[in-house]
Amino acid sequence: SSCEILIDLPGARSGETGIPLEHPVSRLEPTERCVRVAPVDETHPALGRTDDKVADRRCLKGIGSAGHSVRLQRMSDMNEMITEHADVHLREPVLIAAFRGWNDAGDAASFAAIHMGRSWSASKVASIDPEEFYDFQVTRPQVKLADGITRQITWPANEFWAARFEERERDIILLVGTEPNTRWRTFTELVIDVARRHGVKMAVTLGALLADVPHSRPVQVTATAADTELVQSLGLQRSRYEGPTGIVGVLHDRLATAG
Repeated sequence: SSCEILIDLPGARSGETGIPLEHPVSRLEPTERCVRVAPVDETHPALGRTDDKVADRRCLKGIGSAGHSVRLQRMSDMNEMITEHADVHLREPVLIAAFRGWNDAGDAASFAAIHMGRSWSASKVASIDPEEFYDFQVTRPQVKLADGITRQITWPANEFWAARFEERERDIILLVGTEPNTRWRTFTELVIDVARRHGVKMAVTLGALLADVPHSRPVQVTATAADTELVQSLGLQRSRYEGPTGIVGVLHDRLATAG
């Protein structure tokens, strides 16, 4: 089961398809770790989806009609997209997810998740490789100085943090990340895969939206759920929102269908 929490705050690239190629290509030929694209003479406007048989390859290489090597879409095995940092045993943990970006007005959702992780002394157990899910010209990595001398690059992160509670029946997994730019369906499958590995039985997504509310009044918190029993037992409501959504909405829907 899953539920979604939205906080009203006061306040006013391409994926796997349509990659244009400078040099025309034709068939895909598997190699040891990559696939090779053979040249053709006719104009090829764009490369569509790769064949499912090579979708788990680490990368693609293109050979243009003039013999030039062209790097195409990097494809990774899903297991390689997740890095395990620790092997922990958790008791039917609850997954709490928050993402920086469209669903994080005033950083309220991501800050709440980070605060919970610090308060509960959570430890990092897994992370998702950002390479497949971001347009780094849109979501740029950050550079900082370590000790005032060494420059370090910080890439957009999606990390899972575990918190154990001896006095409670369930533990917690926190997912704190940045809304991806591409391949949302693959991204949500990775999240569900990690959740299943750790035996997650319930998921809560956090979000924050700008709204026309007076700053002098308490911040309004709205909780919705997809499960009818959960709605009734916790006194929640079903969301009637229609319109654009972010990764929180997509993940919430996928969690509901995954059970």
